Amino acid sequence: SSVEGDMKESLDQIERMINDLEEHSDQRAVSTDEVKAEMERLREAVKQIVDKREREKKEKGSSEPKPLSRADEGGRNSVDIDIDMPYGDLEPFGREDTAQELTEASIRESDAMVDQVERAEVAEEKRSVFRALTRLR
Repeated sequence: SSVEGDMKESLDQIERMINDLEEHSDQRAVSTDEVKAEMERLREAVKQIVDKREREKKEKGSSEPKPLSRADEGGRNSVDIDIDMPYGDLEPFGREDTAQELTEASIRESDAMVDQVERAEVAEEKRSVFRALTRLR
């Protein structure tokens, strides 16, 4: 947390520099080089914090138990069960129009199958009626 304290201190220092510039706009209170150096120092502090959090995340991830698999339970199915799935970290893939086209194609195919079943039912009814009529002769 000392890095966060350093960053807070750096931010306070930058705010003081900005206030000093505003108050003494006619005079040059802070040189451009000092501002650039301070910005670079802040970037380094932010980078250190990000690196530290990534290391902690990796350490935490490596110490957690591996996900259970059904093969361990009964040996029937070897599908892994991972409870901590990082859905928020996933980036979208594909295009929305492609998904829409696939959905529409699926609907058309389902409609065609239903129509085919209905035609088969009608044909079966016609066949059974024809058979019954031929027996009545």
